[in-house]
Amino acid sequence: MREAASHTRDSHDTVHQIRKHFKKIRALLRLARFDLGEFYRQENRWYRDAANRLSTVRDAESAVEAFKRMQSAFRKKSERETYKSVLARLVERRDVLADESSDLGGQLEQISSQLEEAYDRIESWQFSRKGFAVVQTGLIDEYRKGRSTMQQAYAGADDELFHEWRKHVKNHWYHTRLLNSIWPRVMKARCTELRGLAELLGDDHDLAVLRSAVESEPGVTANSKSRRHVFQAIDNRHGELCCHARFLGQRLFAEKPNALRCRMHSYWKAWKNQSRTGCS
Repeated sequence: MREAASHTRDSHDTVHQIRKHFKKIRALLRLARFDLGEFYRQENRWYRDAANRLSTVRDAESAVEAFKRMQSAFRKKSERETYKSVLARLVERRDVLADESSDLGGQLEQISSQLEEAYDRIESWQFSRKGFAVVQTGLIDEYRKGRSTMQQAYAGADDELFHEWRKHVKNHWYHTRLLNSIWPRVMKARCTELRGLAELLGDDHDLAVLRSAVESEPGVTANSKSRRHVFQAIDNRHGELCCHARFLGQRLFAEKPNALRCRMHSYWKAWKNQSRTGCS
């Protein structure tokens, strides 16, 4: 993974790119997890732990990004001053955490070295089945979880539930990308909508991280008035994002899991038959 070895990128962007790629790899592992067996458990654990080592720095950057996206909520002159002050303190907090993060550059170099070993281990992965059977259980398992956690999130209106839904949405999006070849135009369209949903939920998760930063560190805001205004802006944006995500999610997770499995299997069989006949 080039990002881990690069010293030309901004460190915060490097951390973001590495964590994003690790999520993609873990999604691939989940797609075939029921055939990989112990290989899945070992590899998933390694990528999870490596990403977690970088989570503090990434969360601090997420809080900054979330606050920047709310700039339009601070319209009056006094509110604009509050915005500038809070943003400056969030940036300072992010930079301090990055400096204190146990030698971030050293961590990135270590991860880069270990990734070469992880890449070599891929050759030892073994699958117990072939064809669609390898991916169908993982595909439907993540889809089913995405469907159920969506219902739980809106029933409970809890940040953690929305974060859990986001994880399964992203996994289903990555799985759909990996299966793009079975019907490119249809799968690409679904990928586009899943990406949009994942971004909505990602922005909402960043709001939760921002709220936590403001709540846990009173010094981020100058006084109780500015703190209330920040919380009000977070609540308003959270409501907007959840509203858009609900209707997009209802469409993308409308099918029952078995119906999706049958549809995807039909696409797979048509794709394989087309490949065998050589018909383009």
